[in-house]
Order: sequence, then C-alpha cells, then structure tokens
Amino acid sequence: MAKRFIIALFACVFALSCDDSSSNKTDADLMLDIDQNDTDTTVITDTTDALIPDEDGIIPGEDDVVADVDTAVPTCADLKDGENKLIVNGEESQDLERTFILTLPTTINDKKGWPVIFNFHGYGDTAANFEGLLSSYVNNTEMPFILVTPEDTNLAINQFPPAGVDWDILDLGNGSIEVEMFDAILACIEEKWGVDEDHIHLAGFSAGSITSDSIGVMRGDQIASIFTYSGAYFSDAKAKTDLGSMASGFITWPEMTTTNKYAQAMMHGAEGDANCTSPTVCDKWGSSGFFINFNHMARFNANYLTGMGHTVIICDHNGGHTNLGLSSQQMLEFFRDHPRGTTVSPYATDWPENYPEYCKLMTEPDPTIEPGYVGSDDDSLMPD
Repeated sequence: MAKRFIIALFACVFALSCDDSSSNKTDADLMLDIDQNDTDTTVITDTTDALIPDEDGIIPGEDDVVADVDTAVPTCADLKDGENKLIVNGEESQDLERTFILTLPTTINDKKGWPVIFNFHGYGDTAANFEGLLSSYVNNTEMPFILVTPEDTNLAINQFPPAGVDWDILDLGNGSIEVEMFDAILACIEEKWGVDEDHIHLAGFSAGSITSDSIGVMRGDQIASIFTYSGAYFSDAKAKTDLGSMASGFITWPEMTTTNKYAQAMMHGAEGDANCTSPTVCDKWGSSGFFINFNHMARFNANYLTGMGHTVIICDHNGGHTNLGLSSQQMLEFFRDHPRGTTVSPYATDWPENYPEYCKLMTEPDPTIEPGYVGSDDDSLMPD
C-alpha cells in the first residue's frame, strides 16, 4: 500500500507540469504566447512492384521478394531545415535515435560559423509546437542564428523511482542523454555549417528549462547565456531541499564547477503558498501539499548562481506557470548582448528601457529574496 502511494505521489511531483486533482494540464497547455506554426510534411511510404508470374505462371511468395528498405543511418551531412534524426552514443544514450527540428536562416550557406540556440519544450509539449517560440527570428539582421528544438524521449514519471520528466533531468550521476544529444548536434552543426563558439545559448520552459540548467551545469564552459521560464538547478542544495526529502532523494546532479560565468535570465511566477492549488494562479505544481514551487527555485537559484560569479536577471511576473515575463524578442536581444566571456553585463550600466519594473539585475546574492519557508513536510503525507 505504501509503495503504491509513493508511486502515485512521485508521478505528480516529478511531473513538473502536472496539475492537482482538478486539472491535468501539461506544459503545452500553459505556453500561452507561442503561435502554432504550420509545417510542411512529406510522407514517404515504401512500396514494392506488383508480383508478376514467372514463365511457368507461378507467382513468387513473400519469402522470394526482398523489400526495398532504406536502412541508411543519418549522418551530419544529412542535416537540413526541418525535422532531423541522429544516432547518439554515450554512457547513457547507447545508440539512441534522437529527433530534433532545425530552423535555419536563409543565408545558411553564405558563411561559416553560426550562433546556435537550443530550445527545450516543457512536459507534454512537442518540438513542433515549441519551435514557434523563436523560429520567426532566425533571419534577424543583428544576430541571425541556427535554432535547435529537440524532441524529448518520453521518459516515464509514473514509476518508482521516476525515470525522468520527458527529459533526463533527475538522476545525472552518470551523465545525461540530453547532454550527449547536445554534444552530438553541436558537433554536426560545426561539421556542416560551423559554430560561433561565443554564441551557444540555451532556452526552455519548465521541464525544458531544467534541461537547459542541467546542460549549464555539465557543459557550462561552452555556454554563452541561458534564458529560462520556470526552471531549476537541482545542484543547488537549498532548491533541492525545498522539494522535500522524498523527492530530493531521487535527484542526483553533479556539482557546478564551470569557470565560465555565463549570464542567465530567469522568469518566474507568483508564490505558491499552501493556499494556491492552480498553476494558472501561481508558479507551482503538485498535490496533497507536496509540490515543486518554481517561484522558490528561481529565488534560490539566483543567489546560487550569483554566489559563483554569474550575472542573473530575475523577473517575477507574478502570474501562473507559463511563459510570461520578457518576450521572445527580448530573449534574443539578451543572447546577442551576452556572448561567452561576458564578465560584466552591459545591462549593469545600460538597463534596457523596455524591461518591466519587476525585472532586476543581480551580481551578488541577496538573502532577502529567498523564500521564508521550504517544501512541505513529506513525512506528514505518508499513510498511517
């Protein structure tokens, strides 16, 4: 009985975008500002010629017919605008086929060396939908870029312990299939079009934001800057503790040791106190008093990062669990203005006039922004 209870509990807790018992919305339902973009899809089906009788009038059987099946393994040379696949190898991936969408600027063949933005969707969403967050900006005049919008592998949350939240973001003790995918895609882009190594950026929403943060921990020396809507660094002891002892017991992240002090913009919503049960009202997910509070995550993580020398722009939009705060255009400008190696943000002396009042720049920890309490007492949730 206790084990079934814990399984059900973790299915909700680690579904960073599951609602309470009155709603079952995913992150896809809560991404209010993303346009649905129609995409051209070409369906190719394998066919065989009609079976023709031989000279004796006998029609050959199925065993005598060899189907023309395309078994070619996708390579870096095959990368193209639109949906792509790669076979990723690593300690965690083990010949794992990954799918991702590339959105390329129209001038892709005019030069070598492009800024690259990785764009990770939230729980229950798709790459085809989330691509719209930035796809219309790839041809901007100031910093045209290659957009990479990966698809998740549907890692299960409804088991004990949870395997992941669509993305591999819980147990990173042996690495991560998302980091290995990041490495493989980046290597292929470098081979085919070249990468501007000072402009490799990460963006995401909710579980996708946590994916971006995890890559920041494990590949921070390569990252120029990160922009997240409702993310979390589980390498931050305070943020991990805020989840409660049961949840944090299944989360393993390495320490953050990067010497590259990339800048990060963090969007988060309203405080999810004990009275808030709706993700449209506060930036919190969970049930039965056991939850992940993204408002807390951002406030803890802002101090965590600035304590290690990173610059943080934190924006409390005071809304629910959605992509409010700075816009896609402002995200792109943030990436443009914060290349790798930026030690002092230009915004420290030239704050963007179009930023809302609820955004502020942080260069050192501010204990006054930390929450006054941490996650629920999970012992009280155990059955009698």
